[in-house]
Amino acid sequence: MQYAANPKLIGAQAGAVGVLHTWRQTLVYHPHIHMIVPAGGLSDDQMEWILSPKKFFLPFKLLSSVFCGILYRLFEMAEVKGVKRLPDIYVGY
Repeated sequence: MQYAANPKLIGAQAGAVGVLHTWRQTLVYHPHIHMIVPAGGLSDDQMEWILSPKKFFLPFKLLSSVFCGILYRLFEMAEVKGVKRLPDIYVGY
């Protein structure tokens, strides 16, 4: 949201909707998230919609580096708290 608000990128109040699913349709454990992210956001006065000027909402490399930084910070916090093992995850569909 901070990057979307930057006037050099979009300059809008962004938002998203996320839904956590923990099971597949066949009732097999499969945690995953569905996200809806609009290609733009509201102006500061919330009176107009500002479209993202590019094919993607925000630059991929920027979002990738921010995501990795947050993930690494969370791993470090878990290590400080003494978490010895991360939960097993299922990879695949």
